[in-house]
Amino acid sequence: RTLDSEPGAVERAYAVYARLDELAGSPADDPRVEATAQAIVAAIPEPARKAIRFPDGDLGETGFGAAFYADFAPAQAAAIRRAIELMKESTA
Repeated sequence: RTLDSEPGAVERAYAVYARLDELAGSPADDPRVEATAQAIVAAIPEPARKAIRFPDGDLGETGFGAAFYADFAPAQAAAIRRAIELMKESTA
């Protein structure tokens, strides 16, 4: 409910999907990865960001994480990994 209750949330979500689409086929070190990661974090309302709990370590090292990231192109996965790092840093 929180994700769509904030003004502009839906528009930010669509913008994030567009950024991720632009990264399809790009390498993990694409310079747009950082900006996309920041956009992902910004698109999630603060109450929702605070409620998200991530396991310690790299999510990709878990079975779920490996399967999750396998569905993305390298730059897309890098942006999502970086967004998770940013969210972890903000709650530390």
